[in-house]
Amino acid sequence: MLKIRIIPCLDVKDGRVVKGVRFLDLRDAGDPVEAARAYDAAGADELCFLDITASHEDRGILLDIVRRTAAECFMPLTVGGGVRTVEDIRQLLLAGADKVSINTAAVNDPDFVRQAAEKFGSQCIVVAIDAKRVTEKGEEPDRWEIFTHGGRKPTRIDAIAFARKVVALGAGELLVTSMDKDGTRSGYDLALVRAVADAVTVPVVASGGVGSLDDLVAGVRDGHASAVLAASIFHFGQHTIGEAKRHMAQAGIPVRPPLEPRHAPLHRSHRRPLQGTGGQDMASFKLSNPEGVHRAAPSYSLAAQVEAGARRVIVSGQVGMAADGTIPAAPERQIELAFENLRTVLRAHGLDLPDVAKTTVFLTDRSLLPPYREIRARLMGEHAPASTLLFVAGLAHPEFLVEIEAEAVA
Repeated sequence: MLKIRIIPCLDVKDGRVVKGVRFLDLRDAGDPVEAARAYDAAGADELCFLDITASHEDRGILLDIVRRTAAECFMPLTVGGGVRTVEDIRQLLLAGADKVSINTAAVNDPDFVRQAAEKFGSQCIVVAIDAKRVTEKGEEPDRWEIFTHGGRKPTRIDAIAFARKVVALGAGELLVTSMDKDGTRSGYDLALVRAVADAVTVPVVASGGVGSLDDLVAGVRDGHASAVLAASIFHFGQHTIGEAKRHMAQAGIPVRPPLEPRHAPLHRSHRRPLQGTGGQDMASFKLSNPEGVHRAAPSYSLAAQVEAGARRVIVSGQVGMAADGTIPAAPERQIELAFENLRTVLRAHGLDLPDVAKTTVFLTDRSLLPPYREIRARLMGEHAPASTLLFVAGLAHPEFLVEIEAEAVA
């Protein structure tokens, strides 16, 4: 089973993170770039960045803020607000977004979803649904109506029917926000989230109303959501990402463990006993992180200096294929197998993962980054070799999701 994602949301107005109640009475919650950096370090699975007034005020997309925010995020980033054209989407993706959220434009012209999905792929097209319960007293079943422009404009469009329609047109994910619950801290509108999730075949992100960690659990268990989004409980220090993950894990919900912060020294020597030295340690390479260059993550080093005379073993790209030639469908298992295969090759040459000085990693989708980081941290520990990570359209076999090249030094 795929892990449930925990997604902090940065609602932005005039370049600042804000939070309100039912889309109104906004209060300042800090700088978006600083918030992004903090959530990335805490191990959030994704980050959602929404310019909540772009459609209402007919402003252009704040690409500069997107670029600066994306530069601080080593996790998938969804960006929305003011997206009206295919060119808007292209510019956001070029600025660093992994997925683009469409709201008003999808309501005004549902075919825009099809155009976007055909151009960029369903995997990066999210349709945001802001809905309000409109069920009359005694009426069954429940009904919800779509609202646009930051919840200011009613549409008379049924939310569940609209969800089915945009998925059929190519939306790869739905971000479902209850206007009745937003900012109230009274929990998600579970009936709304469940109705949408049960009506479509793509992931649904629950949004609007989280006030406690139990609300996150309920969003998955009772709302059938694939991911849970929250803002206030994280922004104002009520809970951390780590606390949320531990609470959900204790409730039996599969989540990726939070990242523990790791800080590498400026220089770290790698030493191993060399034959003929009587067990004396001798440096074979040094990992370094010179001042003045920002590292996107603490899990790699900026350089590896190999000592003269050291023995090098260059390992071809290892993929997620078992020894019998089978390729598991689960992304997590493919990543584990890639590392296991790398370790097998290294051990055949008298080396192991701590001897790796440089890696080059290829992932076929940005969504693979959180599980890759989790498994890499589990298997590599504090060892942070020089590394390059690339997102590619495909590998040698269409079922391969990951490939890891390495250079080890003895």
